[in-house]
Amino acid sequence: MKKWFIFGLIILTSSLLAACNDDSQTTEIPLPPTDEIQTIMHGELDREYQLFIPNGAFEGAPLVIMMHGYTSSHLNLKARSMMDDVARENGFVVAYLLGTTTIGGPHWNADLQLSTVDDVGFINQVVDHLVTTYNLSADNVFGSGFSNGAFMTYTMACRSPETFKAIAPVAGLMSGATYEACDDPTPTDILHIHGTGDLVVPMDGSMTLLGGFGGGPDVEGHFEFWQTVINGNPSVSDTITNGVTRYTSVGTDGHVLQHIYIDDFPHTWAVSPNPNELGEDPGVNASSLIWDFFATQIDN
Repeated sequence: MKKWFIFGLIILTSSLLAACNDDSQTTEIPLPPTDEIQTIMHGELDREYQLFIPNGAFEGAPLVIMMHGYTSSHLNLKARSMMDDVARENGFVVAYLLGTTTIGGPHWNADLQLSTVDDVGFINQVVDHLVTTYNLSADNVFGSGFSNGAFMTYTMACRSPETFKAIAPVAGLMSGATYEACDDPTPTDILHIHGTGDLVVPMDGSMTLLGGFGGGPDVEGHFEFWQTVINGNPSVSDTITNGVTRYTSVGTDGHVLQHIYIDDFPHTWAVSPNPNELGEDPGVNASSLIWDFFATQIDN
């Protein structure tokens, strides 16, 4: 009996030790929730961003970088996009970055003539800082922006393709200089959202050359450009809801290009129902569509 008791004790002890060494038993470490403005020094300038970490986010969480439109702000995009709500539901971290002031207000230097500020370097510094400080997933960093911020996402895809795993520009194109310099781009997953009633950044690319914004292709030209980059198959269309059409092309290596067009929708972030009553109800939430797209790119 004594021998059987000792033998059983050895087996139990071995089982407990194996359980302790089993990686599957690792406990997730929660991140400290915050919704605060932080600053970081870049290029001898104090640069600002609003960091949102929701309750229920853990170390290793994805990071989404958000960039506002010309003359707007990080706080405006935070309120308008309602991306915080999507982050709460899905446990990712959001940083709303603030551009530097030029003629008219804050802007992003998407290879423009408005300034010489190094926004590519600034964005990379913020990403590195947040990933290191909060132990976020370096493999799951995504970029999105509205209008001038959308221009900046394309500039990042061309000039710093290793920064974002995927981008989601809303109501913005490539600047003329970005397009001209993007002669050997890296295949990138892209979701582009645009209203057909946009008069600020029209679908036909007829944007003013002031500041260097114009000069690139129209929206269809953007699709063809990146479709070639990913060696994508012929696009397939589907209807998300009445008046909202999605076009998808998948590359030979699995990269995905999607364009979503919202009929008659103006130059604003799509939220349904539209709380600011700018144009008709788009029928979709751009932030939810963006996260759904990013989520398919997640490396676990």
